[in-house]
Amino acid sequence: MSTSTESSASAARAPVGDGESDGADVTATGGRSAARSRPAAAFAAVLGAVSRPVSRYFAAPGWRRTKRAADRVLLIVVVGAVGWTLCSSVFLGTRAVANRGVAVVHLGGQPEVQITWADGGTPNYPVLPSEVLTGSRTARVAISISNDSPDGVVIQPATLTGPYLAGTVVLRPDNGNGYILGNGTIHLVGTVTVNCDAAAGVARTLVQGGQTAPQQPTTIAFELRDTNKKMHKAFLVIDTTAAALQGRVCTR
Repeated sequence: MSTSTESSASAARAPVGDGESDGADVTATGGRSAARSRPAAAFAAVLGAVSRPVSRYFAAPGWRRTKRAADRVLLIVVVGAVGWTLCSSVFLGTRAVANRGVAVVHLGGQPEVQITWADGGTPNYPVLPSEVLTGSRTARVAISISNDSPDGVVIQPATLTGPYLAGTVVLRPDNGNGYILGNGTIHLVGTVTVNCDAAAGVARTLVQGGQTAPQQPTTIAFELRDTNKKMHKAFLVIDTTAAALQGRVCTR
């Protein structure tokens, strides 16, 4: 009986000991969880305290006005940057063209010198002229000028000089402003008076179809302006025999 009682007591005590041990484990685990939750709760409290005024600020009319103003400033900056880029590109492109400063011209057309009599008639030479004229003869001349430049140029009035002319002749562009497009052509026009008595030798050579002798050159001189507004002097020789202009004026 006593043995049985002790065994029962031992059996009865064993669960008590296990129960106390489990209780201690539960208490320790709960303490650690509470310890970990306290910083999280503090951080959440701080975040909530900060977010509430921030939320109220973003919801306030003042923030909306500030945002609209910032959007406008950003739009102006973007548009201004794009506009500056485009304007700079156009300016650089224009400057690249203007700084080339190319101005090249030459006598052009067939024939180079077109002659019209003072009465409006035009000399007609099917093959060769047949008559030598005497005295002073006046005629209107048009000298073709071609622009070899890649860009347009502006030709100023020119001066024509040469043997047997009554004096220096002013030639003006036939289009009024003297502007010639790139690879374009205009005419310099004016009225010349030739002393055909002095030019008789040249005129007779033209009628006979012979070789004219060298003479003082017949030339035109003028200035032209390129796209960079720079002025260039041009000096073009019509011929060195006086046949192309004076000889033709003095024959028919």
